[in-house]
Amino acid sequence: MLTGISAELVAAGGICGAEGSCWMAITGTEEQLHMTLLYYIILQKCLKIR
Repeated sequence: MLTGISAELVAAGGICGAEGSCWMAITGTEEQLHMTLLYYIILQKCLKIR
């Protein structure tokens, strides 16, 4: 939503510690996908997610 990409949930669940995980398919322009990855990296560092 922030970058204009479309996302669709393709799988969810998990076992052996991966419970609550999800896989999403995202589509958009190359610029939108790069911006999304940048936001993800920034959030990951701010929230200290591995």
